[in-house]
Amino acid sequence: KSLNDTEIKKDDITKMLVDKIKSRFASLKWVSGKEAYLALSLSDKPKDKTKKIIRDLLLLYSIEYIVRQCEKGQTLYKFPFKAFKETKAGKGWDIEHIDSYTTNDLNNYKDQKDWLSGANIALLRFGDDHKVLIADIDKYVKSGKADESFEELSGKIQKVFGEDANDEETKNGIGNLALLDAGTNRGYGNAVFPSKRAAILNKDAAGEFFPIGTKNVFLKYFDKTGFSTNTWNKEDIKMYRDAIAETLCKFLPGKEN
Repeated sequence: KSLNDTEIKKDDITKMLVDKIKSRFASLKWVSGKEAYLALSLSDKPKDKTKKIIRDLLLLYSIEYIVRQCEKGQTLYKFPFKAFKETKAGKGWDIEHIDSYTTNDLNNYKDQKDWLSGANIALLRFGDDHKVLIADIDKYVKSGKADESFEELSGKIQKVFGEDANDEETKNGIGNLALLDAGTNRGYGNAVFPSKRAAILNKDAAGEFFPIGTKNVFLKYFDKTGFSTNTWNKEDIKMYRDAIAETLCKFLPGKEN
């Protein structure tokens, strides 16, 4: 009830909440006919402020996604705020890159070996399509030492998974970002997409919590072509970004703003 003891309707409460959220993102104006919020990037300054806005948008996306599913009668669960809040020590939620931002900072043999081993598992899913590349990986791993050929080898692997076409600005954009706990992110580092996907789906199957927006990314939910679960390329980034914009349309500034 309100202060004057009159009953507040559910629709009124919903409208108040929507208006409050809209005011939070009111600064994200349309610029030159384009949605400024879709152009959000971790490269933007001030970085701390931009990072918080993106984090809030990604959290809101997962919440609103569930609300919409409930309204359609397609799901009966609510966003588990308790699970989101009660993370283990050192595992706070943050925004992380889907296609890794860093690609060539593996300077020691152990890190290179771990990265190549994860990529090798993903490549084996293609059957004999990349047997030469797989043989080259095995040869490098068995060499027991790091050398300059790793850069060329990793470049070939990234090309297979469509990650070579994602430039720095694309990687820093909202379409390549998801909410992840620090522990999971540290666990797979800058692995290729299918290695990250396998790690997250395994944890999800074991009962660990991930926001639905993050799960949808690694389930390749936005890829309507069903072309490949092993790649995360510019088209995937666009489809994910468009899904965020469509889901949050009532909260974000319109052209008239």
